[in-house]
Amino acid sequence: MSITKFVMPELIVGKGSIEQAGEACLRLGAKKALIVSDSGVANAGWLDKVIKSCQDAGLAFATFIEMTTNPKDREIEAGCLAFKEQECDAIIGLGGGSALDVAKGMAFKSDEIRFVYCRKNGSPYK
Repeated sequence: MSITKFVMPELIVGKGSIEQAGEACLRLGAKKALIVSDSGVANAGWLDKVIKSCQDAGLAFATFIEMTTNPKDREIEAGCLAFKEQECDAIIGLGGGSALDVAKGMAFKSDEIRFVYCRKNGSPYK
């Protein structure tokens, strides 16, 4: 599978695409991203790949992984609070359903958030 890029919103899919998360945020003008994920994705090593992508791109970042399956509104609120306290200006949503639900909920609550997401689609990120 080759890498395919869609613009507006920017979606990058394919082998190796996870390594472009940091650069994608920079293209949106971000200075610091909040990586929204869950413990399963973190334990699988994918969070480390996105962290490395941010480091390689020179993008500051923080992480938020405190969520449950079928997240509640209070978890979105907690994510928004982390976003504000960490002084972020972008979200990277990483994972499957729960993490992306929280990330999208956070982005929906604010028109000032830049949003990039990496989605697990049946196979591990490479």
